[in-house]
Amino acid sequence: MFPIMSFSYIFAVLYQGPTWHKMVLLLAAAPIAIFMNSVRIAMAGILMQHFGPEWLEGFTHLFEGWVIFITSIIILFGLAWVMLKLNSRKMSLAEALDLETEGLVPQLARVRFVYPSKALIAASMIMILTVAAWPLVPSRDAQPPTRLDFSAFPRQVGDWRQFGDEQRFSPKVERILAADDYINVQYGRSASEPTLDFFSAWYHDLAEDGVVHTPEICLPGAGWEIAKVERVDISGEIGLDEPYEINRVVIQKGEQRRLVYYWFTHMGEAIPRNTRAKFNVLTGGVLAGRYDGAILRIISPIEKGQPESVAEEKMNDLLRELLPNIPRFIPS
Repeated sequence: MFPIMSFSYIFAVLYQGPTWHKMVLLLAAAPIAIFMNSVRIAMAGILMQHFGPEWLEGFTHLFEGWVIFITSIIILFGLAWVMLKLNSRKMSLAEALDLETEGLVPQLARVRFVYPSKALIAASMIMILTVAAWPLVPSRDAQPPTRLDFSAFPRQVGDWRQFGDEQRFSPKVERILAADDYINVQYGRSASEPTLDFFSAWYHDLAEDGVVHTPEICLPGAGWEIAKVERVDISGEIGLDEPYEINRVVIQKGEQRRLVYYWFTHMGEAIPRNTRAKFNVLTGGVLAGRYDGAILRIISPIEKGQPESVAEEKMNDLLRELLPNIPRFIPS
């Protein structure tokens, strides 16, 4: 109804006839739209009865809407033509609408002098190929590979064992996190050494649900000040041949200092940035039918008087022991 009413308003403004003609043309939009929508519903009922409900979707639905809209405009033009016949001042419909048609045919004939644009042809071909290939893209409903729940995560990895019970977040924090599964535990090598925090949150759809609050946002909210942020490749330190990029962050609160590692992962690739992780899901992930992913984080205290390298060495050692276990919980 709104498109035909908008068109009738413009039509009435351009119309050069009497004012009451303009009012009739403007007010006629509502009954014309109601009548034509009634016709559309009747057509839909006939199509569903003879061909099934699938004919009421997709292209048929769009095409039917355009047919109804064009027919409504034709009815509006017909009404204006009838009113012109009843007007004492004889004029054509083109004159009534103040349309300049003189020299229209010669102007249209100039189209033959328009040369095709190579860029436009290339863009059109790319669009056609994209539309043709789109049905081959896996459905967004594709199920992620089988994984174990974090509740089964090993309590001991190498020399590192879990101290205390798993720390669960409050319902409010869990709603903000919006993870499908998560783990938040502390690992240590002995009771005399400070423990390291290990946290990971897994998402069924990393692009849609995503990680709303990264450590760079959450930690300042908890009163920690970010002293340094850098992106580093720690593949050499943890014994990997392939690059393994993470975010290395130093935080402090008063005299307390912490070293933080955090990164994202999708299909086994370590990705330092949230935006890049989502981009990976929307490109290669779509083609592979994989949208799942996770964020991982390790935090170590930096003891007073000790260099950052001591905490870093501990974190790398824990990560070396964790990595062989992670694919069972975060599929690669």
